[in-house]
Amino acid sequence: MKIGFDNKKYVKIQSKKIKERFKLFDKLYLEVGGKLFDDSHAARILPGFKNDVKISMFQELKDDLEIIFCINAKDIEKNKTREEYGITYDNEIIKLINKSKNMGFSVNSVVITLYNNQISVDKFIKKLNRNGIKTYIHTFTKGYPTDVDTIVSEEGYGKNPYIETTKPLILVNAPGPGSGKLATCLSQIYHENKNGVNAGYAKFETFPVWNLPLKHPVNLAYEAATADLKDRNMIDPFHLEKYGTVAVNYNRDIETFPILKNILNKVSGKDIYYSPTDMGVNMVGFCITNNAVVEEASKKEIVRRYYIEKVNYKMGLADEDTFKKIHLLMNELNIDENYLDIVKASLDKKEKEKGLPVIALKINRKIITGKQTSLLSPAGAVILNAIKYLSKIPDDIYLLSPSILEPMLKLKKDLGTGERLTLQEVLTALSISSVTNPLAQKAISCIKKINGVDAHATYIVTGSDKKALKDLKINLTCENEFIEEWGNYEKKILIILIVAIIIGCTIFIVINNQKTVSSNFIFDEEYTIETDDQFKTLKNDGGSHYNRKYIIDLKKQTVSKKEDYYKGFEGEKYKDKELYKKNLTKSEIKELKKIIKEIINDFEEDTINPSDTSTYYTLSCKSYDEIKIYKTNIIDRIEKIVKNK
Repeated sequence: MKIGFDNKKYVKIQSKKIKERFKLFDKLYLEVGGKLFDDSHAARILPGFKNDVKISMFQELKDDLEIIFCINAKDIEKNKTREEYGITYDNEIIKLINKSKNMGFSVNSVVITLYNNQISVDKFIKKLNRNGIKTYIHTFTKGYPTDVDTIVSEEGYGKNPYIETTKPLILVNAPGPGSGKLATCLSQIYHENKNGVNAGYAKFETFPVWNLPLKHPVNLAYEAATADLKDRNMIDPFHLEKYGTVAVNYNRDIETFPILKNILNKVSGKDIYYSPTDMGVNMVGFCITNNAVVEEASKKEIVRRYYIEKVNYKMGLADEDTFKKIHLLMNELNIDENYLDIVKASLDKKEKEKGLPVIALKINRKIITGKQTSLLSPAGAVILNAIKYLSKIPDDIYLLSPSILEPMLKLKKDLGTGERLTLQEVLTALSISSVTNPLAQKAISCIKKINGVDAHATYIVTGSDKKALKDLKINLTCENEFIEEWGNYEKKILIILIVAIIIGCTIFIVINNQKTVSSNFIFDEEYTIETDDQFKTLKNDGGSHYNRKYIIDLKKQTVSKKEDYYKGFEGEKYKDKELYKKNLTKSEIKELKKIIKEIINDFEEDTINPSDTSTYYTLSCKSYDEIKIYKTNIIDRIEKIVKNK
């Protein structure tokens, strides 16, 4: 690989710049844009950039810093995914915390921004608390973005809980953009200055690169990467006016700077920064050693983003405008889809193989392809071919033993999990074969040499093959067509769907003909009714909450009341604590049965369609795993019947 970036120089001058900014304040909140770990975008467009360089730089400062992670509640609710690894933002937060702690960094807490009583977010908060991770909730800031007097007041930032920090440098990071990092920093600075602490803000963001031309491929690659956010690179007018120097920034920072400047002035009583570029500490532009190499890598990344967003559009995950915007960027650079030479190679191979799905990848200057066979998926085939090439094993030599393959294929067939081996299964079989086959051992030793190569598929790669290719750190792009589109496989699926729809319609008709639970309704022996609405955010404790449970045993004619209690940062205090247990009278049993019938009636008839679903209870029993109860008076009625006298 040709190198275009001096990583050692970057570590030296970037560390120095951060330390200089650090010394201006008693406490610095440093917003870290992009990826704190594994910045693969930067590594792809700046050949020579180490993807873990950011976190490595902070290693020497780890005794003086702590980390706050932010996540937008809306991203949790819609299961937003990090493209590189195919994992959701909430799982990425857990991963980031574990990585940080394993490297010896102090993780302060997680801030949930734009919280609005989302049920899925409440569950995530419980998960964090039960794992000993502090959480803070930030709601929408009153007055934002124009009413500075309200924002910088007890009604604005003052309503957010103060996050207690003990170190002079606080890194504020997130799994992706739009997570509320800036708002969290400003909220903390408000509280710190109110408490007499000289706290400041700075931004450590790699892209766009302020001292490269506006239309430089590196900066256009940033626009491609954030096309879904509608980001645009612009000349920083504030920097130009103040210093007479051209600097590149992006629209969101430029548009919000006047407000941000006023907020910082109101908080600290003075102007600290005169332009959005002033806020940054980015030195990456001074470390490019071969502009031609960097430009070529950036152009390739733009084409990759184009294919990724075309697939996202086909999958319903992005708007048409996103990939069309990237195509306009390609036009500006006078490049097209075939700038990645593996694209044409894969399509030519597909045509030669009469439409079979194909993946092509490039190692150095060698194009290697793999097609779908009766035995292997295209991903499994191309990786086998690639490691054969790297280990100089002839094509006609079989690496996988039939004694291993036959039982694997039989098991897949018996389980109905497919007729071909996936890439992960191929690698597993190869590992087993390597115990007795020296050639297999030789081949598998070359697997890491595939890291970072470009690959293109003639179909949308999904499932375990997609994950395995990402785990191998292969830069995969795909045509936006599903495999065997409307071939035999899809016909089978279509038949299954039609049968499922017919069965579903039949069940729907039967259920709707049963308008109420009949008088001959057979009750289960035991019912558990549990509250899930007792979440109480107490002052600065990370969110304490109680759960009540009523266990109604109709066979034994008893009821017991239990309670769970979790106290914020301290975690679980007790679980299933029995508050009382009592025998039921006939009249009490009659009233409870009436309530249970009513709950199940509402569930089966779907008569409840609340506008606010943030508060609900649940009923579970042998016949139903979980029924959500939205009538807020249910618990009060039960409590009135069964209360311990």
